[in-house]
Amino acid sequence: MVGQVWLCLVIIGNGPRRRAPGRGLWDPVARRYDIGVRFGDPVAKDIIAMRIAPDMTMVFVGSPEYLQSRIEAKRPQDLTRHNCINLRLPMRNSPLAWELSKGRRELQVRVEGQLTFNNVYQMVEASLAGFGLAYVPKELVQPHVDAKRLAWVLEDWYPIRRASCLLSEPPQVIKGG
Repeated sequence: MVGQVWLCLVIIGNGPRRRAPGRGLWDPVARRYDIGVRFGDPVAKDIIAMRIAPDMTMVFVGSPEYLQSRIEAKRPQDLTRHNCINLRLPMRNSPLAWELSKGRRELQVRVEGQLTFNNVYQMVEASLAGFGLAYVPKELVQPHVDAKRLAWVLEDWYPIRRASCLLSEPPQVIKGG
């Protein structure tokens, strides 16, 4: 079992409570929040970003049973011929494109499949059950690959995703009068 990282923020202050916006990427500083968490690069250049997690390698996996019945994916375009298990996050209106990276070459492939989930744990379970390929963090599926319950696909195209960052605005300098 892969360990989970939990982040708990306790903000003490007298300010009014504000509710986070519902969908999409947004700048926590511009909306007058003290702090925010973002996966990847900061939204604005003048925001201070402190890494709170390591970079993550994303991988493509499928069960041996699923892969036996399909043509081997040798290039990114071959993913379109597979039943791919998609991820749709609450902040997006459509499933995420699968990102691939090889050297300096980067691609995004829109894949199709019968299943779409809102978390990677369900995607792993569906892939283990033979429903298709999943695009998930390597750390999450490494034990399943070691036990031969899942197998790597397109190993030379694994992208590295930027770490999660804690975001805040630069401290304000108050000049004495």
